[in-house]
Amino acid sequence: MITAFNFLKLRAAIAESGQEQRELAQKIGVTETTVSRWVNGHTWPQPHTLCRLLGLLGWDSGRIGELKLVDFYPLGNNHEPATN
Repeated sequence: MITAFNFLKLRAAIAESGQEQRELAQKIGVTETTVSRWVNGHTWPQPHTLCRLLGLLGWDSGRIGELKLVDFYPLGNNHEPATN
């Protein structure tokens, strides 16, 4: 099993905020490339960075569950995904 960050919800949240990735990157002290990698699913932010980012997007801590980690299984694995 591989655990991944739900980057599509983060991408949508940034788009809904009307802020540019460059602007957010400057505010949280990372490069624009780093934010791009988050919203394209290549990497995900550390928890403290994610909290800062969500604050800039106007999210309260109760919404962090919307970006919950997603479990999936690589092709060729015969295990069934866990149900919640």
